[in-house]
Amino acid sequence: MANNSPLSNPSFSIDQPRETFTPGAENNASGIGKSATGAAASNSQNTSQPIRLNIAEIELTKRLIQQQKLKQGKITGNPILDAFYAVNDWMISHSNVDYREKATFFRLLSVMLNAGVPLIRSLDTLSAQMAKSVRLSRIVLEIARKVENGGTLSEGLRGFPDLFSDAEIGMVRSGEATGQLNQILGDIATQLEQAASLRSKVLGALIYPGVVMTLLIAVVFVMMIAVVPRLTDFFTQSGKALPLPTQILISTSAFFQSYWILMIGGLIGTVLLVNLWIKTPMGRYEWDSMKLRVPLIGTLLQKSILAQFMRQFSDLLGSGIQVTQALRISAGAVQSAVYQKRLELAAQDVEQGIPLAETLNDPRLFPDMVLNMIQVGEQTAHLETVCEKVAQFYDEEVDALVKGLTKAFEPIMLIVIGIVVGGMVAAVMLPIMNLSDVGNV
Repeated sequence: MANNSPLSNPSFSIDQPRETFTPGAENNASGIGKSATGAAASNSQNTSQPIRLNIAEIELTKRLIQQQKLKQGKITGNPILDAFYAVNDWMISHSNVDYREKATFFRLLSVMLNAGVPLIRSLDTLSAQMAKSVRLSRIVLEIARKVENGGTLSEGLRGFPDLFSDAEIGMVRSGEATGQLNQILGDIATQLEQAASLRSKVLGALIYPGVVMTLLIAVVFVMMIAVVPRLTDFFTQSGKALPLPTQILISTSAFFQSYWILMIGGLIGTVLLVNLWIKTPMGRYEWDSMKLRVPLIGTLLQKSILAQFMRQFSDLLGSGIQVTQALRISAGAVQSAVYQKRLELAAQDVEQGIPLAETLNDPRLFPDMVLNMIQVGEQTAHLETVCEKVAQFYDEEVDALVKGLTKAFEPIMLIVIGIVVGGMVAAVMLPIMNLSDVGNV
């Protein structure tokens, strides 16, 4: 007797994800199906195609349609809501993606590929899981569609140059060519994690004095505008000659009261002009050069740049990229126009046959230890390993320098605060003490 249940119908199967029920499985288990009915079912299998219902693909299609509507600015038909969604979409497309979020993306993608998950499904899964970074989620989804249409992962990454650097794209392309994509993705994730750690250490050393100085300037500004003018009337009523510190304080307060709008406007204008100047090639080069000449801060920046360059260069060499191309890619990834220009010139010299250690011979940018290690790496054909060791050395140097700067900034900040606050207190107390002496006489 034929079985008319849906499960026995060979033209129906459900996969979630892509798990197909075998037609006639129940009949085979019970010993039924060796009759003519089983043969008829076998023939129907050959003539009918199974209908696959993949819920994950349906959800993905809905997300793509919703995303396309969001780009078109037509979601609800309500002008207010549509304008809100358009602004929200613009803000998302211009938001920043943190180093650690990128590192997480590359790390998870490496793990999923290593586990045998197809690339497109891995990208779709990561896009759905990255709810905290909406922009990165959208970008990963677009990359998945490019790969689905026949492109490679490196080609998909190249479509977002503001997010993925040339070094990352080059390493991915090398991994695709050598069949070691999952390992290369893991190396990129490790590199990004170390770069994020290094960046947080440098910023941590600079944030403390910056916050203290900003609060000190704000307190002084409020004192000059709101507090000192009230004391001025009290001091002038006595008719006595005021001490020099008090006169300087009163004159400074009067200047602040008269020109505070001009001062704020000038400060904002100066910041804007400096930012515009830094965006020019010459301005950025001069600005980066000045930062490297600042005592202590310049040393910290130099060590962090060398650690970043050496690790990037080592990873590129390890992925099979040639020295000249690795130098150019590393130059584009280094966060300093001074080092970027020097590395681009070094790539040209290496193409002409000049050894790398010789062309990088600039004590202001590359210490002798770095040059000696690079020379050893070239002579022993272990340049990749040597550069990795140098990067680890400078990581430790940055750690030690950050701790030293943090300890050194504390007494320096105390001295600066003591001078400013002590000077203001002396300027206020001296005339009061003079009035007290006159009263005692």
